[in-house]
Amino acid sequence: MKKTNFLLLLFLLLATAAALGIMRSRAKPQGLGFSPEIVTFKATPAVVHPGESVTLSWETRGTSSVSLEWGTEKPSRDAMGLRAGLPSSGTMTVTPMTDTVYELRCYTVAGPMCLPTSATVKTR
Repeated sequence: MKKTNFLLLLFLLLATAAALGIMRSRAKPQGLGFSPEIVTFKATPAVVHPGESVTLSWETRGTSSVSLEWGTEKPSRDAMGLRAGLPSSGTMTVTPMTDTVYELRCYTVAGPMCLPTSATVKTR
């Protein structure tokens, strides 16, 4: 009687382990399935008169937020602007007074995770 109970328990344990192994192998992989990235980032129009409106638009994938940094074409820390905590996809209207470079950076919950990209607006 004891041997039968032991064999039955062993069989149930093996069957449970096998079922869990099968279920685990059929489970969908966790994670995004792709790396966070900036899909598009553009400035429209790319050439304006000083003070005219320009629309910056962006789309990212696998990110939680983006930041936008801007300044003159010749980098100067004094002339840099920063706007953080922007949505993963969106638009923003700006009014540059001089040639300006806009750089988009994306973030995930783990921090900065993709290569930044930039768009330049020229003034005439």
